[in-house]
Amino acid sequence: MRYIFVNNMNSPSIRFEKQVGFCWGYAQIFKTWFDDFDFYSLDEINKHLNNDKKVLFIGVPDYCDKVDYFIDDSFYKTKEYEHLKEICEKDRDLYIVFCSFKDGSSTYYGDGNSYLNKLYEVVDKLGVKFDNTMVITKFADSEFEFNKVAKELNRIPFKNVSWNWSYLVDWVIEEKTKKEKHFICLNRIRKPHRLYIGYLLWKNSLIDNNVFSYWSYCGDEMELVEKNFFPDGKEYEVKMLANEFGIRDRESSRKFLSNIPYKADKIDNIVDKDYSYIVTEEMKELYKKSFLNIITEDKWYSNSTDEKVSITEKVFKAIKSKQPFLVVGQPNTLRHLKRLGFKTFDTWFDESYDSIDKLKTRTDLVFSEVKRICSYDMEKINSIYNEMEETLEYNYSLIKLLSSKEYFLDNINLTLGIKE
Repeated sequence: MRYIFVNNMNSPSIRFEKQVGFCWGYAQIFKTWFDDFDFYSLDEINKHLNNDKKVLFIGVPDYCDKVDYFIDDSFYKTKEYEHLKEICEKDRDLYIVFCSFKDGSSTYYGDGNSYLNKLYEVVDKLGVKFDNTMVITKFADSEFEFNKVAKELNRIPFKNVSWNWSYLVDWVIEEKTKKEKHFICLNRIRKPHRLYIGYLLWKNSLIDNNVFSYWSYCGDEMELVEKNFFPDGKEYEVKMLANEFGIRDRESSRKFLSNIPYKADKIDNIVDKDYSYIVTEEMKELYKKSFLNIITEDKWYSNSTDEKVSITEKVFKAIKSKQPFLVVGQPNTLRHLKRLGFKTFDTWFDESYDSIDKLKTRTDLVFSEVKRICSYDMEKINSIYNEMEETLEYNYSLIKLLSSKEYFLDNINLTLGIKE
């Protein structure tokens, strides 16, 4: 079996992951797996067609002016579509894997449309066998949503795999290091749960001697976050702390917010200026010297089932750094990790917070554990860290397996029914 990745350098997007046609998580596999795959632009693939069985990996096309949106009809007038159509006509047995670059937890966009609607049309126009196609997403409840869209359109659902292990495949911290800090807690984007845990850490004087960041990324993305979550700026956060988290001392809230941006370890925005999956030596050093990772996940609100729990690079980075962690995120996050085969740290931490539905109560319980841990001297911290070695190594080995090239291809072949 031959695996071919489409290198779409003609994309109008300036972002690398869209130029190659994949969400940023998939873009990270390239540096590690490059030698094991063929990379061609669509016009070059025609020159390399032969009788071999082929799996063509192509990003869900991005030919619309709207940011992070799916294609419009102009795609069918592009050279890329012409080449893709020609490839499919030459090889009717071609397998196509569409890799969605869309971030977030859904195939839907703001106007209520799913990119799957258009993807059915693309497959029909290409004339490729529908059974030879599939879609990879990076959110947990993909099968539910794919079935929902298919039912609405009276179509067979796309074969699909939710595969988010591509995060940080080249992030590795194998060595065991002596811990100098009680915790690391990085918060690039302002969100309610990050606001509250940050305030608690600041109010209890736990920030200065540890690794903490909050709102240290600036630019277009922050303007979007500001508009969506904090339309009235810092005063909105003051009101949120009062109304949702019971912090009535508004002057105290303003004092915490007046210090924004909080930068990790006083580094001049190296760690937080880029996307959080970027691997830098500066960030690795922060992880190496920190004992506990206080993970403020992407999502914080309750959900009906732990199948819809959002787990991102924040958790994976801690596991691949051999760090214990507490999670300020959705209820049942730890339960979901256990379902995936990972071990958590209930021998050393009170993890009862994981089943609590209310955000404030859940965060308060996490903070109580953080405060307790911060009361220990570093000699005791390193002693506890040594006790955790078996659990840390187990999780590290498991995530290496799940994020491996072999596991990735096994999932693709199994889903498409390919027998080599």
